Amino acid sequence: MSTEFVNPPIDVGDLPQVDNHTFEPLHPNFLRAKMAGAALTVGAIVAVVAVVASFVQSEGGRTSVVLVAGGVALLLTILTAVLQRVAIGYMGYLVREHDLSYRYGILSRTTQTIPFTRVQHVSIDRGPVERRLGLATLRLRSAGGVIAIAGLSVDAATRLREVVVTRADVETDDPDDAPATADRRSGDDIAPAPPAQPPPPTPGDGPTAGLSRGAQTVTPPFDE
Repeated sequence: MSTEFVNPPIDVGDLPQVDNHTFEPLHPNFLRAKMAGAALTVGAIVAVVAVVASFVQSEGGRTSVVLVAGGVALLLTILTAVLQRVAIGYMGYLVREHDLSYRYGILSRTTQTIPFTRVQHVSIDRGPVERRLGLATLRLRSAGGVIAIAGLSVDAATRLREVVVTRADVETDDPDDAPATADRRSGDDIAPAPPAQPPPPTPGDGPTAGLSRGAQTVTPPFDE
């Protein structure tokens, strides 16, 4: 008995929207790190402009060009810092029953969503600055690419990794968090293989070959 194929339309307005949920913000130290980097860049620009302007002036040149170039670089750096502040305020992550979403961007804002069933590997990265500030980056690898969520606290990154590993049953850099599967069982679950036994002796082996055949003894002839 055949069933009639039906394909009714779906009201897009009734579909769940990721942006309607509240995203978790990043750790405040992430913004402090970006602002500290911008401040160091500003200081470096000011120092370079001062040295170059002093050299040009000592050579009798015009320092106005150097000052204008330094001022432009300084303004661009400050503008970049302001945009980074806005971008970090928008960035965040959302964990749902079957997937994880991450949003970012300044002018062009992007929301990435990856189902747990598509995750192939999960890891936590911590560079020198991140270790100093207590931050971590969670990386989720799938066939479609990598989602890197930076600016997480170590505790948040660890908890997210545990959720992904549990729900996706994937590999992790930390063996303590890896779930037990048929391919990754402990040594207690696997019976050891029996030791190899040496092959039984065969006729013709050893110095007494030809003298004994079971219970019958063969006596070699003597010359008279």
